[in-house]
Amino acid sequence: MISYNPSPLQAWEDDLFLNADIRVWIKRDDQIHPLAGGNKVRKLKGQLTDAALAGKEGVLTFGGVVSNHLVATAVLCQQAGIPMRAILRGDPVRNFTTDILQKNQVRMEFLSRSTFDEAMAREEPAWLTIPLGGSHKGALIGVGEIVDEVDRALPDGPFTYCVPMGTGGTAAGLAHRLTDRDTLLIYPAIKGPDLPGEWAQVVKRLEVVPRAGIEIVEGAARGGFARKDADLWQQLVSLSSRMGVWWDPVYNGKMVLQFLGQIRTGFFPSGSRIILVHTGGLPGLLGYQQRFGFSRMPHVPDVSP
Repeated sequence: MISYNPSPLQAWEDDLFLNADIRVWIKRDDQIHPLAGGNKVRKLKGQLTDAALAGKEGVLTFGGVVSNHLVATAVLCQQAGIPMRAILRGDPVRNFTTDILQKNQVRMEFLSRSTFDEAMAREEPAWLTIPLGGSHKGALIGVGEIVDEVDRALPDGPFTYCVPMGTGGTAAGLAHRLTDRDTLLIYPAIKGPDLPGEWAQVVKRLEVVPRAGIEIVEGAARGGFARKDADLWQQLVSLSSRMGVWWDPVYNGKMVLQFLGQIRTGFFPSGSRIILVHTGGLPGLLGYQQRFGFSRMPHVPDVSP
């Protein structure tokens, strides 16, 4: 039911990379769709299917009040004429995300954190339930297509893939598809006492057996998930202005700044060939900008609820 063209693979030329003797490409999944693009549409491809929806009243899913996943699901459900319910964590709010959900006729319910967790654990067999962030076994194939698209465009690997992590479904999809010649660097956007342990739980739950070398890169989360960070925003505004590529402050922006720092410290061996997976996140970016009153990010697509 869901289809899209392969996302562009954009070479990133910079003296920093030249001096380090590495090559870098950005997998521009942000360009799949202005609102429903990025990793979210890939995750949903294997879940919003005619077979899965047979006999269901519609789709039920979960997210925060600036959730990229909720926006993508709402847009795709509306296009396909599928009723949708959204359980949102937090107090009722009017923002870019909820305006999109309302426009797409989504039934919204706001719950406290404890009640939200209970709702996620509750079974509702009449509805096709998609978990938080879309991280489900059905997401693995769509995300894995990133690797197939890169291999067709650049058949002379191996590569080091860099990807941000929230619920872990995108990283798991890459780990499911990559071979033992490749490396996967995972940049968690959420702080935690045992990030490798959390990743191990994701791999177990989604039944992934990684073959690539995998490393969890800690420190990218800075002050925490979606926390106000004026310095982060200004660094991303400057980077976006120079590159012509927008970077969201929740996931991809944190990854790319950590990545640039790694290059400056000589982390990557000479000759490395690196794929930065830009997972999108425009709704989160706009919600972050609106919430904290920051200046506009350059090169952001012109979208409105």
